[in-house]
Amino acid sequence: MLDEYIDRDKALFLIVGKGSGDGDYLTPLRKAIAKSEAHKVFLLCSNESRKFSEAIKEEYCSQRDIEIICFAENNMEFDADKCYCFFDELFKKILENGVRRENLIIDFTHGTKPMSAALYAVGMRYRFGNFQYVVRKKNADGQFADGEETVRVFDASPARWQAVLDECRVLFANWQFAAAKALLEQEKPPRNLQETVDRVKILADFYGAWDRLDYVFADNNYPDFSDKAGFLSPPPEAKEFIASLKEDMKEPDDDVGEVLSAETCARNKHIAENLMFDIYANGLRRLKTGQLEDAGIRAYRLAELLGQIYLFDAGYMSNHMSASDEKVRRFAENKKMLRKNEKSDIYRPFGRKNVIDFLEYIKYPQQKTSFLKSIEKDIENIRNQSILIHGYSSKANDAAALNNIFEKIIQQLRETENFETLKGTALFMNGFMRI
Repeated sequence: MLDEYIDRDKALFLIVGKGSGDGDYLTPLRKAIAKSEAHKVFLLCSNESRKFSEAIKEEYCSQRDIEIICFAENNMEFDADKCYCFFDELFKKILENGVRRENLIIDFTHGTKPMSAALYAVGMRYRFGNFQYVVRKKNADGQFADGEETVRVFDASPARWQAVLDECRVLFANWQFAAAKALLEQEKPPRNLQETVDRVKILADFYGAWDRLDYVFADNNYPDFSDKAGFLSPPPEAKEFIASLKEDMKEPDDDVGEVLSAETCARNKHIAENLMFDIYANGLRRLKTGQLEDAGIRAYRLAELLGQIYLFDAGYMSNHMSASDEKVRRFAENKKMLRKNEKSDIYRPFGRKNVIDFLEYIKYPQQKTSFLKSIEKDIENIRNQSILIHGYSSKANDAAALNNIFEKIIQQLRETENFETLKGTALFMNGFMRI
């Protein structure tokens, strides 16, 4: 019985149609059974063709273990949707019994077109690899010639793998790169698609690393092939962009109270700007997928980064504020700030608020410091009340407000050289939603 079937042997699934009812019509079924190495045979039939299934079962019962599975309703064989649902439940039950897909053989020679189409579609859904069809030759009189039947076996892997790649495209469009790679690794692809699948895996690893801010891995595994994988390859400018992101900030020795050189500050500012563009795009992806708490933390980091960029522009670094600089020393003394240790000339890192206050103290352009102050309350609430920081429940529930903050902050970099190019490069993955 079906409930007891476990894949000790291969199983052949045959559609049985009603045809003309003569012996000639049943010849392909006989051929399919005779040529198959499967000991277990399931005959799939309608109420109209059940008697032919019983005839086949009686004929082969001494040679094979044969079971008849009949549609529950009359005329179901003419409804492809009902056929599909019936076969879907059948194979779901079989697979739940622990049957291996490679032990199932599907023959859709017989039956109505809706039955055959539904059985093939279900087989594709469950990734079966063994399909067959019995081809019959006709004689000079246009009649089928007995003994001239050929069982054609195929695995449908090209069509099945194109469907898998289409599923990967959907996963890429939703930035589920690890899931896409896992889908590709469930079975070996056909030879003609091996290169494409390998390239998509490389892209999945690359974009997954870029999306999780692992810039070192992304740079070391940058895909240098053109868009032959059927998925968007990164634009040429992305390589330099990611290489910049993986660079460490140039930091002086903490035990030496030196003032940062203009060259060092300019380099650090460039890295921070690129990082800001990338976190902006990264945060928007979180917004699109409903990860509002994660997006909120990224909005907070953007505001903090913007203050640090302004500080680099003024010649300072928030975690290397040296007492050897008179402006820093006076500001820190007024604030009663502590140094890192008794022997150090470096103050403890300036937090977001101290950065803003210091920029005002040194009379940095008021328009820029005013912006930092204008979003201070929103940013602080997003960060402090987040369940990821100090909160006990999710607070970031206004996607439109968060999106507005992202856009207002990134516009503060509009004077950056190549602003549109850098922004477009950072947003490259965001465009996957349109593929």
